[in-house]
Amino acid sequence: MRENHMRSFQEVKYAFLSTDLIGLLMTFLADALVRRDHKDDIWIELVLTVMRNLLLIPDVEPSVAVGSNHLTHMQEDLLMTFDKVDYNHMISSSNHSKTSGGSVGPCDPAYSVGR
Repeated sequence: MRENHMRSFQEVKYAFLSTDLIGLLMTFLADALVRRDHKDDIWIELVLTVMRNLLLIPDVEPSVAVGSNHLTHMQEDLLMTFDKVDYNHMISSSNHSKTSGGSVGPCDPAYSVGR
């Protein structure tokens, strides 16, 4: 039973990596860090908890990864995804929007996650 749960967690981790969910979380985090009100503190805690939990999910062992080799290197992929995020650009974009009176959010083209 435990193996089934772990496999489900691994599939969820893969879903985060195979889409831009990490990038979306990072944009929410950057926006919340700039505003920093009570509601934003909740978002910050939520995003950091999700990131921590994703890091805690181990990769599938190569010896048991029959047909699922994509699950054997997710930890490295996740760390590389975090490394690719241009945090300075995200914060400066959000700061610029805040000072100019505009609202930049995850759907705004000015709100870049990374390259």
